[in-house]
Amino acid sequence: MRHKERMEQQASPYGLDQWITFLRDKPLPIHARTKLLMRNLFDSPDASLKQFQPVIASDPVLAVHAIGLANQLNRNPDTDVSTADLAVATLGMDHLHALTEKLPVIKINHQSVPHKQYFHTIANSYHAATQATNLCRFSNPAVVNETRTAALVYGVGHWALWRYAPRQMSEVKIRIYEQGADTALAEDDVLGCTIQDISQHLAESWHLSRLAVEALRHATSPDAEMLDKLHRYAGNNDNLSDADLREVKQLLNAPFYPVKLANWLSLTVPYGWTQPKALRLIELITDFLQQPPDDVIKRLHQNCLTASRQYHIAGILSPAAMLLLLPSDQVLSYRLESPSGVSTPRVNDSPAPAPQPAAEPEAEDSPMADEALYAQILKRLGTAPSLYSDETQLLTDLLRGLRLGLGLERVALFRAEQGNLAPFKQSGFARGELLPRFTQSLKVPSLFKKLAQKPLAVWINTDNRERIWAELPERFKGICHQHSLILTSLFIDGEARYIIYADRGDALRMLSRFDFKQFKQLATAASRCLSLPPTDPDPDTDTDTD
Repeated sequence: MRHKERMEQQASPYGLDQWITFLRDKPLPIHARTKLLMRNLFDSPDASLKQFQPVIASDPVLAVHAIGLANQLNRNPDTDVSTADLAVATLGMDHLHALTEKLPVIKINHQSVPHKQYFHTIANSYHAATQATNLCRFSNPAVVNETRTAALVYGVGHWALWRYAPRQMSEVKIRIYEQGADTALAEDDVLGCTIQDISQHLAESWHLSRLAVEALRHATSPDAEMLDKLHRYAGNNDNLSDADLREVKQLLNAPFYPVKLANWLSLTVPYGWTQPKALRLIELITDFLQQPPDDVIKRLHQNCLTASRQYHIAGILSPAAMLLLLPSDQVLSYRLESPSGVSTPRVNDSPAPAPQPAAEPEAEDSPMADEALYAQILKRLGTAPSLYSDETQLLTDLLRGLRLGLGLERVALFRAEQGNLAPFKQSGFARGELLPRFTQSLKVPSLFKKLAQKPLAVWINTDNRERIWAELPERFKGICHQHSLILTSLFIDGEARYIIYADRGDALRMLSRFDFKQFKQLATAASRCLSLPPTDPDPDTDTDTD
């Protein structure tokens, strides 16, 4: 058994497809105590199906297995088995017995970091289910139960990964706690996708909950504009149009929204109630409930207390209970090589940035490689767009102006489409360099996502490198210029279509403020030539990416 686990942990899938292939057929183990209780009931001649319900409900993993099997056996495509109680009634004694005997068991080893984290993530999902039940706006018991199950299922990717890929999960936690990386960005760097994506596809593959799948989809998450409308609505703002009001009410009544809020809470707040993300999330819940903030916080704390009482594993302090304690720098051990009985402090021991070369003079008369060519292309973009037969020709001229005119050594143009960044055109790169082939999901929080949300121009330099560097994917940081680069986005019809990268090539050569100013000027002219509204970023955005 131990040999099998070692073999599984040595596998290194990367990307959503590989992770789903790797995890789809791996059964999540139930607690050994649960299997013992189930066997005792099966051995009792007087046991009824109703007696199995509280046992199954007490073990979220067994509940998920029962729901999944019941949905596979369900012959009515228009209905879902969405609760553990309904699953028990659907399966009957024989199917339930066969399922229980087939499932692997796990008896917690308190010296094992993966064991403790496995049960910790299950407890976290139970906490989310408790919060979602309380947040549900409907009184219909069927809707409430469906909401509870969907919130519980939302985190199955975390369960599966801590059981079958603890090395990768440990690395994710190291990047979050010790390197200060954003959670989703750390997941994408290590796994090649987010755990939310993995949970969504596992929930679909295992037939767990249609509502959970809907809640897990990125497309159902309200954007900043929608959340602003909700905030104004909660504040009784009279300036909302009828169309805005309909959108707000649709979101408030969407069954998936409390599922999202509850899981955002359970996954975010353990990093600290006073962290910016946690405070923003509490504000969203306040808008959703339309109650005073103090009342909302009290309500959330009461839900934490309920969850910690109802789901308890000996020797593990549940996430819900931890939220009720005074703030602490100690977190549950996540390093596989560290003593699992000792909590790990929150530290930032990421390596110090490599010594950086001095910046080139920032004089306004910094020389260009070919000032006449730069001026010619700038004029053509600004006054004669009809000279370009298509978009590609225009973008080729833009790259020529940046590289041959301004004199930037390496320029790459990436296309943003269908939520992903993909290579398009490049100039100045040597054969075999990886940066021109860089790809990135624009759904994952990073600087690239910000560039895709609004027109920005960002100049990374000695003054802002440390702050902005944390917003870049690890794969990108390993192949871009280590000290000085420019990124900007080009929008068409209000949507990001391209992102441009540029640097000076040589590791010791820095971009100047003059370079950044001329870069923005040419990029703005290209945007206008593409029939866009002016996208010249605010002059201060070279050091502000918020």
